[in-house]
Parts: sequence; C-alpha cells; structure tokens
Amino acid sequence: MKLSRICACVTLFALLLCVCGCSHAAKEFDPEAFAGDMLASGAFSDELTKTEAEIGCRLYGISEDDAEAMLFYFSSGATAEELAIFKTSGKDGDADKLSEAIKNRLERQKSVYESYAPAEVPKLDKAVIGAAGAYLVLYVASDYDAASKAAEKYLDS
Repeated sequence: MKLSRICACVTLFALLLCVCGCSHAAKEFDPEAFAGDMLASGAFSDELTKTEAEIGCRLYGISEDDAEAMLFYFSSGATAEELAIFKTSGKDGDADKLSEAIKNRLERQKSVYESYAPAEVPKLDKAVIGAAGAYLVLYVASDYDAASKAAEKYLDS
C-alpha cells in the first residue's frame, strides 16, 4: 500500500515537472516580425528601406555566405539610422565574425558622420547589438526608448 502511494506521488511529481518545463519553451525569433515591430515603433526618424542582401553585405564587409540569412534596412543617408538582422550558421567563429563586422560598420559610420552630420554620431554611440538565439541584430535609432520597448520581447536579456 505504501509503495503504491509513493509510486503515485513520484509519478505525479514527474508529471508536474514535465508540464512546468514545457510551459517555458524557448521563444522563436521571427526576423520579419521583429523588423516590422521595430519599424512601427516610432524609433526611427527617417524611413528605413529594406535593401538587397548583396548591398548590405558590401556595406558590412561580409559575404552572403557569412550568415545563413540576413535582412538590412537603411535610411536615406541623411541619418545614421539602420536595422540589420543576421542568422548565424552555427559554425565555429561565425557569430564572432558577424559581431566584428557590425562593430567595424559602426566605426566606419562614425567616421563618415563626424564630418558629414555630427548630430548623428550620438545615435551611433548608442547603437544596440543584441542576440536572439542564433540571430544577431543591430539597430541605430533616434528614439532608443521606443526601440528598446519594441525589441525587449524578442531579444535575449
């Protein structure tokens, strides 16, 4: 009798662990939804335009083979605002290479905007590089409060 009660309690405990564990499943990152929410958030003062991967890769100094997928949104050039999303392939060093490319892009942009439009440099100084699972994202915005609110449900803490 005692053994059957113990077995029943252990089984119930195991079942509860499974149910609780399943309710905290990893969130899926949808790059298109992230981009849409970011663009609709009011974080950007300039209209960002989705750009071909080939052009984005050239601006970031990478090849299309350096990431499994990528999305680029650039401003008109009057502002430094942009949004970039990269899905890493999972190969060793892949995320590091992309992260370095993002940092180099930011440094080049600062050099350009220091003489071209110095008021844009603080936006670049506040640029956010975030991660969401296998994804790396960069955003340069005019309203970082709005951007952070839009990004918080997607990015890892």
